[in-house]
Amino acid sequence: MVTAAEVTAALRGIDFPATKHQCEEYAERNGAPRRVLDAIKRLPEKPYESMADVLRAASQLGSIGFPVVRIAEALKGIDFPADKHTCIDYAERNNAPDEVLDVIKRMPEIPYDDMADVLKAFHEEEQLMAH
Repeated sequence: MVTAAEVTAALRGIDFPATKHQCEEYAERNGAPRRVLDAIKRLPEKPYESMADVLRAASQLGSIGFPVVRIAEALKGIDFPADKHTCIDYAERNNAPDEVLDVIKRMPEIPYDDMADVLKAFHEEEQLMAH
């Protein structure tokens, strides 16, 4: 299993829409770890319109877990860089469910340069809460 932050980092800067093959090549050029490349290679053959689409497909395959896909969907289209409050406002405007808003509200008060930064913050928060 890989994290959404790892998949997002491997595809950081890719232009969407992108095919599965383009995602694979891009992640490989970015030096993604083998397990992340393997997760991307398991994606269905189809065009992906956004990072949220990639994460949703990976989640459906069991490669990554729930709320990250919903976070990516709630913030789909947000202009980065963005701070925590901008993320909260944007998610609220997108009618994100309460559990997604709660996750975003727990994120650190730092600037986020892209979706990879947001998902990394989520992953770090998730690790802290597990201990």
